[in-house]
Amino acid sequence: MRSVDKVERQKRNMRPDVLVFVIIAALGAPAPGFGQWVRYPTAGVPKKADGTSDLAAPAPRLPDGKPDFSGIWHTARIIPCDADLSRFINCGNEIGGSPLARNFGLDMAGGLPYQPWAAALVKQRTADQGVDDPHVRCLPDNPPRTWVMPHLTKAVHTPKLLVLLYEVNAMYRQIFIDGRPLPQDPNPGWTGYSTARWEGDTLVVQTAGFRNDLWADMSGSPLSDAARLIERIRRPNYGTLDLEVTVDDPKVYTKPWTVKLTQRLELDTELIDEICLENEKSYERMRAVRASGGVSGRWSAGGDSVFVLRQDGDVVTGQIQGKAGEPVYKVVDGAARDGRIHFFVLHDDPDDPEVKANGGNAFHNIATGTFSENEIDISGSRENTNIREYHMVLKRISDK
Repeated sequence: MRSVDKVERQKRNMRPDVLVFVIIAALGAPAPGFGQWVRYPTAGVPKKADGTSDLAAPAPRLPDGKPDFSGIWHTARIIPCDADLSRFINCGNEIGGSPLARNFGLDMAGGLPYQPWAAALVKQRTADQGVDDPHVRCLPDNPPRTWVMPHLTKAVHTPKLLVLLYEVNAMYRQIFIDGRPLPQDPNPGWTGYSTARWEGDTLVVQTAGFRNDLWADMSGSPLSDAARLIERIRRPNYGTLDLEVTVDDPKVYTKPWTVKLTQRLELDTELIDEICLENEKSYERMRAVRASGGVSGRWSAGGDSVFVLRQDGDVVTGQIQGKAGEPVYKVVDGAARDGRIHFFVLHDDPDDPEVKANGGNAFHNIATGTFSENEIDISGSRENTNIREYHMVLKRISDK
């Protein structure tokens, strides 16, 4: 995870005194009372009798009487921070993204309706751990994935124009509500070209003119230059945006597909700079790891033990070999992706002196850390024993 990402997400959950410290540390400059306005009160929020915000109140209206979508929005459906995810990201460090960011077909029977070539491409991109994702390379995020990523979107709404300001890389999107048609022969773009019309209180947005190399989600679902995107947006109450998003891309899919999304209003905060390319190193490291077959190979910390690891997709297995006659430990339930790795080392041999010292009870070593082409940096502890922390840096000694 990039440091700016972490600061962005931590700021929503910290005490003000800790928040100011993090912002100063990140920016290297003194911060006044409302540094970057990340805790500045949102004006005009309806209140309940007890003084708390009433997000179920009626939606605000524009001067022409239509719903006003203005506000700072973020996906309401969040990937839960469970024991598996917390091995990579500490719970509470992120505002979170939707599980649909990984795969828009998650809730569809049979998944997205790919054409055969597209299904094969998605399978390959998944095996490559998404290394060629434009998001990984700090290129712009395109709709519809902007609605489900772990970043904020600020809507600025007038009767004739809806502007969406996306927190990452100072991106923006314009949706014209002034009656103009879509361009006939547009220069292909990352966010396409958008016009809209009202159907009652629902804004129907149509977008076309995309580039031919876009990803719809982190699984690598393609989006081509033939794609048409229809977003039906409504604000049923003050604190909610409901979206029905339909993708019609005959080059990639056998039929149009639709997902329903919900955005939650974020109060008392503001967008902050998140410029992905600043000191970005992840993409080249991930490419190097892919070229080398991930973490597959033989690794050593300089002692007698050798870690023999095998990676298949994200899954990591293997064993730890020592001197002749010493136990061989199994590496199980491992995963490696995006420069992060975790695995368990199983101690279950009843003749293992460490198992005997543990009363004959099997136990696991837990290892988590980072990896690059030629180095694995891991730390961990033991389960079912007196906790003993450890840290080691493994160096690649062979690719086989």
